[in-house]
Amino acid sequence: MTGLNQLESALVWSASNSVGNATRLAMEGSPGSLFEVADELEKAACAVAELERDAGRYTPEMRRRARGELERIRSQLRQVSALLVSAADFHAKWALVASRGNAAYGPDGIASCPGPHFSGGSRLSASG
Repeated sequence: MTGLNQLESALVWSASNSVGNATRLAMEGSPGSLFEVADELEKAACAVAELERDAGRYTPEMRRRARGELERIRSQLRQVSALLVSAADFHAKWALVASRGNAAYGPDGIASCPGPHFSGGSRLSASG
C-alpha cells in the first residue's frame, strides 16, 4: 500500500486477509467453521490494534490512507457480522424446531419421524 511503510502495509494486509478468511468461513455456516471465524477475527483485531497504536507517528497522508484501508476493513467486518447473525439465527431456529420434536429431519439429514420406509404401520385411523 503506497504511503505506509512495510510494517503498516503488512498489518493492513493481515487484517484484511483475516477478515476475508472469516467471511469465507462464515459463508460455510457450519457450527465448526463459525468457531474458526472467531480465531480469524481475533487476528484481524490484533493487527488493527497495532496499526492504531502506531498512528500517532503517521504523517497526515499516511493517516488518510490508513483511514481508507480501515474503512474498507470495517465494511468487510459488517459483511461478516451479517453472515454471523444469519447463521446464528438459522441454528437457533433449528434448535427450537428440534427441541419441540417437530423436526422432520435430524442434523444428519435422516428423517426423524416415520415415513414410507417405516414398517410399523400407521397408529392413526381416519375412520374414527
